[in-house]
Amino acid sequence: MNTQPNNNDLQKQTQRLEAQTRALIQLSKMSFDQHDSIDDTLKEICDITAEAVDVGRVSIWFFDASKENLICKGSNNRNGEREFIIERSLVPKYFEALENRRCLAVVKANENEYTSELTATYLKDFNIKSMLDAYIRTTKGANGVICCESVGAERHWHEDEKSFVASVADIVARLTQEYERFDTYQKLIEQEAIFKAVIEHISEGTMILDNKGRHTYVSPAMERITGFTQEDLMGRELGFSMTEEERSAAWDVMDEIISGKGKKVYSLEREFPKKDGSKANLLSLVYNLIDEPHINGIVIINRDITDLRNAEKQLVRSKKMEVLGQLTGGLAHDFNNLLAIISGNSHLLASFLSDDPRLIELVNEIKFASLRGEALIKRLLSVSRGSSMKAENVLAGNVVLNMEHVLNKLLPEGVDLNLNLGRTEWSVGVDVGSLENSIINMVLNAKDAMPDGGNITIETEGVTLAEPLTGALVEVAAGDYVTISIKDDGTGMDAPTAERSLEPFFTTKLSGAGTGLGLSMVHRFVESSNAGLVLNTKLGEGTSFVIYLPRVQLEVEETTDSAMTVSGSKGEGQTILVVDDEPALLKLLVNILEPVGYNVVEAINAQDAIDMLDANPDIDAVITDVVMPGVLNGFDLALHAKETKPDMPVILLSGYSEQTLAQDARYERFVGCLVEKPIDYMELTKRLGQALLSKNQVCC
Repeated sequence: MNTQPNNNDLQKQTQRLEAQTRALIQLSKMSFDQHDSIDDTLKEICDITAEAVDVGRVSIWFFDASKENLICKGSNNRNGEREFIIERSLVPKYFEALENRRCLAVVKANENEYTSELTATYLKDFNIKSMLDAYIRTTKGANGVICCESVGAERHWHEDEKSFVASVADIVARLTQEYERFDTYQKLIEQEAIFKAVIEHISEGTMILDNKGRHTYVSPAMERITGFTQEDLMGRELGFSMTEEERSAAWDVMDEIISGKGKKVYSLEREFPKKDGSKANLLSLVYNLIDEPHINGIVIINRDITDLRNAEKQLVRSKKMEVLGQLTGGLAHDFNNLLAIISGNSHLLASFLSDDPRLIELVNEIKFASLRGEALIKRLLSVSRGSSMKAENVLAGNVVLNMEHVLNKLLPEGVDLNLNLGRTEWSVGVDVGSLENSIINMVLNAKDAMPDGGNITIETEGVTLAEPLTGALVEVAAGDYVTISIKDDGTGMDAPTAERSLEPFFTTKLSGAGTGLGLSMVHRFVESSNAGLVLNTKLGEGTSFVIYLPRVQLEVEETTDSAMTVSGSKGEGQTILVVDDEPALLKLLVNILEPVGYNVVEAINAQDAIDMLDANPDIDAVITDVVMPGVLNGFDLALHAKETKPDMPVILLSGYSEQTLAQDARYERFVGCLVEKPIDYMELTKRLGQALLSKNQVCC
């Protein structure tokens, strides 16, 4: 048999080799990034290989991470073709061949021991008869396979074709490795960019220190937190802006970290000195990464918790106010009853002493003391936020001037009061009683700051601020204001004391000499009046508080002492039911009403009063305490009275705060009927007379 190739075979071989050479030259010039994606590069490799080998189908497959599946990633005919996945569990012998052979050439694919497992799926779907597969191997081992497949007819594979396809597999392996390196590099760049973007945009400030404590990296957030720029910090040692004590404490931790004897992670809270001299509260996580080659330093992540700590202080203050509110709410009722008895009886007593000026003066002192007690209760209720404020338009200078007599009585010998009241006609909208209480509190504070005597000066003036004031205890915005300043030449305050001056229960006075509530009451008034407050003080140089009251563009309402100008009304024999669980107060009401022409019947609780209403249809009006022992209270009695006789006037008396009373759902209906204790008996008789005349449908 003649085994020498004939000219026709040689010609075909030459043509194959020329085509393979052209293809290899073309493929060798390819790079992984010459297309938009690696998939496009793989498709071009398949196209070139299919033309060189003259087959209907060429595809490139890669193992997944588990090495249990082959996934088709490139093909010369992928349009509309579903992507195939070949599982090791279904074709174990084919996978075995990939791991142990360089090249697999199969003429009858459906009969070959390595490829027959594909007959029912892959071979059938694409009508593949013969296969020439070369394995793609990288430094990591078998990475995939390039498949040249004869479609529709069986084909014998030549040795040059096997060598060519193996060379193409090597080129694919090279391009794949280049792409993987490039992809890894790109991911590192992206991760670095993401890390940098995150670090430079999060609110936490990040610093990296070397093993000598010098700053090698500072994130922009540190400037927002501390005021120090990156240029201020880079290269400088930790603690350069701290006090000696702070620096020593910081370096104790640093030395422990650098020595390697301490923990890898520290969590600590510290005060960091800011560039402007103030302090920032920082919660810092300190990581010892000196042994990490890419960092070789100490990473400190700082969270600014200044606002949190301030909020906690405010919460503590609120809790104190809540406790105070609960305490004063109960005290107010009992104390107001006592004051009502003292005040009411002193008024009655004064009416019998018109011919004796000396006794009248003594009675007036009793009345003045009861008024001061009433003011104290109102101040306590105000600071505990249990009492609302009722604003009226007044001239601040007039309020101060009307208080001059009272203020002088509060001051001991050796302390002089000076008034310097500007001539401004600007009015302010304030609760006059609360303003007076605030002035009294600040004057008393000034007096206590001058144990050896001195001067207290109260000044008022109108001012216009073009821009907000800085450093105020309570913010002062731009605008028109009337200021009230109380200045003393006493001991003054140091910075820590001044910072806590508005805190409830804080006092520097000796035990029993002060409650620590005075300035917190002022603070409450200022905030409720939308006003501002400025403190100027220095140890040994005196103190001044300045209240900035916003100007209002309204006419001033004349304010007078109602107890001195309102005339009581006389009765005409009407029957008034008075109800109170306090016998002395009940007796006082009888003594007030009977002399002015009313017939009075009494009850000591709501149930007795209801029984009396049902038994006596001639009762014309009801005056009742709100909170009394028993199941029923004044609101229950008022409702029953309205049901029994809709036009019957009802006056409700209470020493409790509005906040306490408002917890009863019926408060809103009867809020217009309420009269605060201690009672102004002339105002009470006036309201009663007006109600009996008008027969108001709700209350008097």
